[in-house]
Amino acid sequence: MIGDDVELSASRYTPPALSPVEFELYVKDQLDLPGSTLEEYKSEHRTCLEADDGTYEIDILIRFNAFGADFVTLVECKRYRRPVGREKIAALHAKLVSLGAHKGIVFSTSGYQSGAVSYASKHGIALVEVADGRSTYLRKAALSDNDWSTYPLNIQRLANWLLVEKEDEGRPAVHFLQVEKVVVGDVSEQSVRSTEACPHPPLRL
Repeated sequence: MIGDDVELSASRYTPPALSPVEFELYVKDQLDLPGSTLEEYKSEHRTCLEADDGTYEIDILIRFNAFGADFVTLVECKRYRRPVGREKIAALHAKLVSLGAHKGIVFSTSGYQSGAVSYASKHGIALVEVADGRSTYLRKAALSDNDWSTYPLNIQRLANWLLVEKEDEGRPAVHFLQVEKVVVGDVSEQSVRSTEACPHPPLRL
């Protein structure tokens, strides 16, 4: 059984050097690319929503229409030095309930604690880690953060990894997915990576 305090990250490299605002705008751009194909799609950066129990500031608010109904997604961006804990995911779940939103997504530059992944899985919240793009390329060992010279030119500087919890031989296991890819590894084998890079991988959350 994996404890709540186990730290899970898709990359062995230092987190991307982005300011909080740069990180939020990167996430917005990643969502806007596939979102532009949706009917009445609209995204807002740092907006406030009123609920019966107070006012909530949302990093990225997404609205779109599908099947004749309006959908609302709340996106939070965590530019932390430490993996995101369960309490942050629970706080987002509380916002979803208070605001009547339909989906929650968290983007982090520092991975997640296993308790956060487990809680998110149970409540339908998507967790994405934005990592150094070299994490998508299979290497026996990570090189210096400043050394890109031995990697293919098509490796993107940033990569999005979707973290999910699945049953594996009767015990919970956390798998890393490159967006639109198959499962490529579990918590005990973090060296397995896809060798393909996608300039703008669609987010299927």
